[in-house]
Amino acid sequence: MCKPFNDFHRATGMRDGHRSECKDCSRTARRRNYESNRDAYIRRAQEWKRRNSEKYREMERSDGRQEGPRRVGATGTSISVASTA
Repeated sequence: MCKPFNDFHRATGMRDGHRSECKDCSRTARRRNYESNRDAYIRRAQEWKRRNSEKYREMERSDGRQEGPRRVGATGTSISVASTA
C-alpha cells in the first residue's frame, strides 16, 4: 500500500525525512501501548505532580496560558473572564 508523505511524521534522521510508520498506525500503536500500560502512565504523571508541585500549581492557576483567558462576545468584542482559582 502506498501512501503520500503527508501521512507520515517527519523524522530528520531518516533517509527520506519521514518515519516508516504512518500517522494512523503510529496513533493506534500509542493508544494500544497506553491501554496496556495505563496504570504506569498514571503513576508516572502522579509522581511528576508530586515532585513538581509548585510548577503544577502554577500551571493550574494559569491554565497553561501566558495571558488571562479571553472570550469573544457576540458583537466581536473581547471579554475578559475572571479566574476562579
